[in-house]
Amino acid sequence: MSAGILEEIIYRGIVMGQLEKSGLSSSRTVLLSCLIFGGIHWGGGPASVIATCLWAIIPSVWYVRTRDLYGPIICHILYDALLFSGWV
Repeated sequence: MSAGILEEIIYRGIVMGQLEKSGLSSSRTVLLSCLIFGGIHWGGGPASVIATCLWAIIPSVWYVRTRDLYGPIICHILYDALLFSGWV
């Protein structure tokens, strides 16, 4: 649960915020933050990186549209719960 909270604060709140401050468009900000987020999951191999990048689109777009971290945090926690329970 704490990983979902911390990762969303870092990658949606901080990383995306800094990318936007640098003048990048929302779409480029989402793309770069998803690639960075996927990259930190390299330990699971290339398939894990790709899956994580694709999954990260959902909370990234959610954050861009709402400017609120609660939705992405809840989404991430639920996804992790499903993943660790074996449902995903």
